[in-house]
Amino acid sequence: MFYERMESRMFFDTQKEFVVTEVKGSFSDSAESKRSVYVEFYITAKPTICLMLHENDPNQPAVSDDVKFKMENAKGEIWNSYSYGERNRESGLSIKENGIVPILKKSSGKVEVTVDRDSNSYNFEINADGFTKAYDGIR
Repeated sequence: MFYERMESRMFFDTQKEFVVTEVKGSFSDSAESKRSVYVEFYITAKPTICLMLHENDPNQPAVSDDVKFKMENAKGEIWNSYSYGERNRESGLSIKENGIVPILKKSSGKVEVTVDRDSNSYNFEINADGFTKAYDGIR
């Protein structure tokens, strides 16, 4: 579930207000499958999106390469994006915004997310309930 949190010095671009969800999921690579991944997903009022994927250890960001990002809500609506060269918040991935706020606002319940990087695939679910209220609270 999304919730609101206020912190300073979170992003290099000095954004202070954001909504966040933190979840656990799984990832697979060419050698193994179904290993644990911890995910932090931040969206600022701008919106700026920061995604942090931690393989096995929630204190150590694991992914800093470019990724493809796919989100599908319970209605079957799909949102695709990608990361770009700018890194933020302790090496988090900056995700191209292009429409994530509208799809999350009209979503409820489970949203399935897949992040692909080279031979690795990260899968997790976020609960979109509460996103609209939290996001509108930072605008």
